[in-house]
Order: sequence, then structure tokens, then C-alpha cells
Amino acid sequence: MSIDLQCLVDLERLDREIASLENSKKEYPRKVSEMEAVLLAKKGVQSVAQGKLDVVANDIRKCEQSLVDNQAGLDTSHDRLNIVKTNREYDAILLEITERKEMIERDRKKIVKLNEKKATFEKDLAEVSDAYSSLVEELQPNIDELKLKIDSIDDDVKVVIENRVTVEASVPEEFLTEYNRILEKRKNARVLCVVDDKSVACSHCHQVINARTRKNALLSESPVLCENCGSIIVWQEIEIASK
Repeated sequence: MSIDLQCLVDLERLDREIASLENSKKEYPRKVSEMEAVLLAKKGVQSVAQGKLDVVANDIRKCEQSLVDNQAGLDTSHDRLNIVKTNREYDAILLEITERKEMIERDRKKIVKLNEKKATFEKDLAEVSDAYSSLVEELQPNIDELKLKIDSIDDDVKVVIENRVTVEASVPEEFLTEYNRILEKRKNARVLCVVDDKSVACSHCHQVINARTRKNALLSESPVLCENCGSIIVWQEIEIASK
């Protein structure tokens, strides 16, 4: 391969790097959004588990307060038994005591069931919290890294463009004109098809290159295009290792 055509290969390499960086402007934010959505969904599961635990904890506090109140009412009813003056009052207080005991028993049973449910919810919350923490540990470094790359893409593109200007100046005008014409049509910046003695197909479209076209690419000082996709064919000599 001549020095001039090597510059053409170098130019394509830089253009493909620019294309990759420009694509990253869309691809990286999309990846960040996807990973953040996964974290948000898992955080939502954690919030639901926490909400269930908060509700049952609040119910336990209410039952415990009810138990305290009913126990206090029971004590008051027992105290009143000592000062009743009629059988009617005595019977009424005994009824109050029976009802208070029943309410206390209901409160105690309810507290036991609520504590069982609380234990289950605590276990569920611990599991989803561990899963969320593991996911954060896995994804957050990737998110942070991509965000740093997003912030630096424009600067990276600027550096590659500056290098491109230098390389472009070394490419023969006839090749450069044809190259830029094709480049405008290809977002991936794949303009060249590099072939050698062993190549049988275009590296871009994979169409078999006929012998005449291959020979023209080897001998010609002007651009030779793939007859199928129009890529510029660049001949690369194979280096034979010394024995």
C-alpha cells in the first residue's frame, strides 16, 4: 500500500472514530436511562415493602395503645367494685370487666398476629433491600462512567477532528473527493474496502470482487470502487515473514 493510500486508511479510521463518538451521544444516554430505570423499579419494590412494614408497625402501635387503654379501664373497673352501693351497679361493673378482658384478649391475639406479619415483612424488606444494594453496586459505577464519557464526548470529537485535518492534507485530491462523497452517505463512516492477494470479497458488502477490479485496484492511481456497494477498494500488500 502506498503512503498516500495509507493516509486514506488512517482517515477512515478517524472518521469511524468520530462516527462512533457521535453515535455515543445517543447510545450512552439511552444506556444510562435504561440502567436508572432498572434501579428505580427495584427502588420502587423496596418502597412498597417498606410501606407494608410501616403499615403493620402502625397497626401494632395502635393495638398496643388499645391494650394499655383497656388494661387501664379494667383496673378502674376493679377499683369501682370496692365502692359500689347497689347490686345493679355491681352487675354493670362486672359486665364492664368482662368486656374489658375480652378486648384485652383480642388486642393480645391481634398483636401476636401483627408481629408475625411484621417479621415476614421485615424479611421481605431485607431481601429486596439487599437486591437493590447489589444492583446499585453493579450498575452505579457503569452509570457514573457513562455520564463522564457523555460529558467528554464533544472534547473527544474535537481532538479527533483536529487529527483528521492533518491526515486529510496528505490524501491525494482525487481520492479525497471520492472519499468525502461516499462518506456523506454513510453514517458509520465505512468508506473503504481493503483487499490483498487473498481477498475474494468486499469487506463492506461481502460481494465477490472480480479479478479485473482487483487488478485495477492494485495498479490504478485513481479510485477504484466496488461494483456492488461503491466502496473505495484499497490494495494492501501482504508482508511475507522471513524464514
